[in-house]
Amino acid sequence: MAVILALESFLFLIIMLGAIAGDIIGSVYEGNNIKTKDFPLFSPHCHFTDDTVLTVAIADALLHDRDYAELLKQYYLGSTIYSLRD
Repeated sequence: MAVILALESFLFLIIMLGAIAGDIIGSVYEGNNIKTKDFPLFSPHCHFTDDTVLTVAIADALLHDRDYAELLKQYYLGSTIYSLRD
């Protein structure tokens, strides 16, 4: 049973990292679709987006059995405040 839980945790981590990395990598192309597969994964202009923040909020709600709506508000408002500081 412990092995199964460890594997599920590992898979969840890999999925989350993939979702977050994909969003950050694609952030520079948002609204400007490209057709090539030859592009840099991370550029100096890459950044996290609201999709990143809300994905983490949903994961937090699922993992800790918390209210989705409340966490979405908290995470989104926190990310807005953070981005305004830059």
